[in-house]
Amino acid sequence: MDGLCGDDARALLDSVLPGPVHPHVRDVIVAQALGNPLALLELPRGESDIRKG
Repeated sequence: MDGLCGDDARALLDSVLPGPVHPHVRDVIVAQALGNPLALLELPRGESDIRKG
């Protein structure tokens, strides 16, 4: 099974984050997750400064 495409990965990530995220930070998280939906849900939990706004 293949992972999520970039647009779908960003949409999933945006749906679980509590606020706005700097686009560069979002791109780094998406790249690290490699399309893995579970990783997209878990990686942000380890970041304390992902919200910018």
